[in-house]
Amino acid sequence: MQSITRKLFLTLVAVCVMSVVGTATASAYTNPILVNAKGEHVSKVKFTGVGGSGWWPMELTSGTFECKGQETSTGELSTTGIGTAAKTSGTATLIFKGCAYAGGTCHTGVAGEIELKYSLSAVWLGKESEEKLGVLAAIAPESKKPGNGEGGKVKITCAGVTGELEGGYVARLSRKLGETFTGDSLEANAGNHKKQEYTKFTEEGTEQESSLWWSAGKGSPFEQTATELTEEQTFPETVEITKS
Repeated sequence: MQSITRKLFLTLVAVCVMSVVGTATASAYTNPILVNAKGEHVSKVKFTGVGGSGWWPMELTSGTFECKGQETSTGELSTTGIGTAAKTSGTATLIFKGCAYAGGTCHTGVAGEIELKYSLSAVWLGKESEEKLGVLAAIAPESKKPGNGEGGKVKITCAGVTGELEGGYVARLSRKLGETFTGDSLEANAGNHKKQEYTKFTEEGTEQESSLWWSAGKGSPFEQTATELTEEQTFPETVEITKS
């Protein structure tokens, strides 16, 4: 009986150890998260953004269109969850003005204006180990395989032709881990509108890829495209990006 009891005890210890190891492995990842000056998770913190003129929101199959007016954005971010499960996400609305293509205006409703609504997530650019800060801006709901036409889409009309934009893009943030700020710079494909600069990112320990896809409509297939964006963002309070 003593031998059986001892074996049972050792078995239970082994199970507990494996359980702890498994839990540690599952939660070994970190996310970049936004906190306030006190180190507390931000809740519905709003931000604004301003970009310059000469924007190229996407590369079309037969050329590009240019938005010569100033780009503006408004958004909101919250950090939720605890421990390594904490993450920062939110929404943003970008408005490009003075948009034209092939002699006609481009718009999503108002002539010459393109309004894009994105869901946002703070992510690592590339691999988590590199600790480079980025943000994923995606048209929600994002398909598991963007470009298949099954995700959320934005209809854009250019020179009388209506196409659809699907997927998302990854942008680089200028700040470093542990740096406090009230303003930040966001860049996606700065100086190169023909190719998406960042596609790979890591979120919740999983390496993924994201890019924008464009269809000219009327049954046309989705083709990979890009967005060029350089934006100065302003926060109403001092914030910091740290690890979850």
